[in-house]
Amino acid sequence: MHWSNPQLFAVACFAPASLLALGASPVPARETTLFRVNQLELRDPHVFAFACFDATAQLNQVAYDSLTQDSDGDGFLDASVVLAFRPLDQSAGCGGMTPSNGLCTAPESSTTCEVDPTSAPSSVAYTNLKVGSCLGALPGTTTGYVPAVTETASPCFLTDEFAFEFTLGGIAIPLQHVRAAGTYVGNPATVINDGLIRGFLSEADADATIIPPMVPLVGGQPVSAVLAGRTGICTAGDDRDFGPDGVTTGWWFYVNFTAEVVPFACDDPTDLDGDCDTDLADFESFHPCPSGPAVGPPECNCVPTDFDANGHSDLNDYAIFQTSFTGP
Repeated sequence: MHWSNPQLFAVACFAPASLLALGASPVPARETTLFRVNQLELRDPHVFAFACFDATAQLNQVAYDSLTQDSDGDGFLDASVVLAFRPLDQSAGCGGMTPSNGLCTAPESSTTCEVDPTSAPSSVAYTNLKVGSCLGALPGTTTGYVPAVTETASPCFLTDEFAFEFTLGGIAIPLQHVRAAGTYVGNPATVINDGLIRGFLSEADADATIIPPMVPLVGGQPVSAVLAGRTGICTAGDDRDFGPDGVTTGWWFYVNFTAEVVPFACDDPTDLDGDCDTDLADFESFHPCPSGPAVGPPECNCVPTDFDANGHSDLNDYAIFQTSFTGP
């Protein structure tokens, strides 16, 4: 059963006869485990200021400061990246999670986080791997910078591809073909080590993305102007790569990170995008998933919609969603 029209869903939500009359449980069973990135480093490509000065270390320091400080005093840490596992199940072959920018309270030592709704978060499937490597650099897309890109080894998770406007040191970088991975520490994990975010920035998007003026050394320029491969950068090499289509030019970005579990401010499993309400945006994630009773398990990215954790997504889960619906 699939609902392709949000307006039809809205009518169903407010219909007099609730599906709970069919005996559905009103209490969702799924829980969310939210990891917040507490350290990240751009490993490749490097960023250059004044044409020849490698400013990558300075940019990484700015990125670290933004993860740990509330410089404008608004009560939130300046930058946050979160991974919301729905649920975290390291024994399963796969599951669903929401990677996103986050809104996390200051100070960092007692932070509580939610997903930032302005980053258009959406669910993505992840796969667990018990042996081998989950993610590394694509052949021929790195330049030999030190330190090198750290590969993510098992036990680990690896997401499917998604698009993500990744904020690095105050620079919003619109990455495509993003995959994220990390090594679990503990079971259940409370820390992710050797995390890696890999994504492609096209040359056209790099031209169109202007670095905010307040970013030290490189502010006010297009991102393309500070990456090796464009006129004016005096490095010997060209860091430009080809995208997955083999035609589009740009740069593969590799960002290593660590993360730790933090409290989730709005842990309602029906809030599929983690922005503290259950609305039509959540329904867009929910409606492709229900498959009927005794049909399961759901596909990896639909695991979060099995709210009662009975191994399939069906009318019972729709009834749970219905009772939690708060509107746009």
